[in-house]
Amino acid sequence: MLIAGLPIPARLLAAVEAGRWPCGPEGIAKHDASKEQVRTLASDETAIYLYPLSSFCTIAKILAGPNEFFYRTFGAIDQLVPELAIQIGDFGIGADSTILLDYRQDRLEPRVLRLWWPGCQKPNEWVVMAENFAAFADGLGL
Repeated sequence: MLIAGLPIPARLLAAVEAGRWPCGPEGIAKHDASKEQVRTLASDETAIYLYPLSSFCTIAKILAGPNEFFYRTFGAIDQLVPELAIQIGDFGIGADSTILLDYRQDRLEPRVLRLWWPGCQKPNEWVVMAENFAAFADGLGL
């Protein structure tokens, strides 16, 4: 499966097929990973929410639409190639920290990034959660 010409990792598609990743109209779903599992990927977070496969799109598409405000204001888009980043999740209401597949280094094995808010008047930045989707899935027990 391709989104804007970018291949969705086979492991993610397998999680959808197995019912461990949302795929359609059910919307964003809280994953049942433990706090400890989430913290292995993001030490300051306790829960993770997965976006349905049907809603996946590139950051470029979001920036071209009516919901571009968040990324333009807080999304450190200068650190991304918007055409090579697909939004796949976040850490829940109020976290304002999205999770992306980042295809800049490898079109077949994208890294998983999250938007980190360091606070203290420092700019937000994208940090690596996992070197590839398989490591992300292993961390969450997908």
